Amino acid sequence: DNSTEADPPTATPRPQLILHPRQGALVAGCPPAEVPEWAKAIALAKSRGELETAHYLSSKLGNAYRDFLGQPEKALAAYQTAYDLAVELKDTHRQAILLTVMGTVLFQLGKFMEADDYHEQAEQIAREDDNQLALALILQNRGYQASEKPEPDHELGRRLSDESARIAEREGFDAIYFDSMLNRAGSEHDMGLYQEALATHEELYERAKEHGNYAQMADALHSMGEDHH
Repeated sequence: DNSTEADPPTATPRPQLILHPRQGALVAGCPPAEVPEWAKAIALAKSRGELETAHYLSSKLGNAYRDFLGQPEKALAAYQTAYDLAVELKDTHRQAILLTVMGTVLFQLGKFMEADDYHEQAEQIAREDDNQLALALILQNRGYQASEKPEPDHELGRRLSDESARIAEREGFDAIYFDSMLNRAGSEHDMGLYQEALATHEELYERAKEHGNYAQMADALHSMGEDHH
């Protein structure tokens, strides 16, 4: 807190970091020794005006909460901080990415309408910027979630996944291509289009085999087994 009102009339001022230790928001003072290490790094970056560094630190914090700690609500708060910083930086690529990431977390929390809204905002930004990488990723997320909702729309899921795959193939985004085609085949399977789904899975297996990607080979083989049931 750098305000003169916070300085004592005598003695040396004691530094305070104004940061919420769970959400990354600057809201209340606490001695630096009591602040978590990740919070210190974000607060320090902000205080130095290094907003891009603070943005990526907040984003990585969200990844840690989501992927390793299983705390989606805290992940969402960290991603929101990262998104706000992307807006301040006028970085539309990162805005689109953070919006679709938050949409995915909201989907995991069962907030399906909110998730759709976030993905649609992300898609609008990506299309306006002609950002093919972001667009492919957003459509991949939307396609998967359209087919996985409690009231699924498999036709929409198939269409979105197919568009994502076509962009990814054209631009050379191999991982997105594989995942989007896998999603498309899943939608086809759920629509009863078993031969189409099997053909897609066989293509993905051969493609993964050619690249020596054993994880993708395993995914494709597993899906092929489901096609035969």
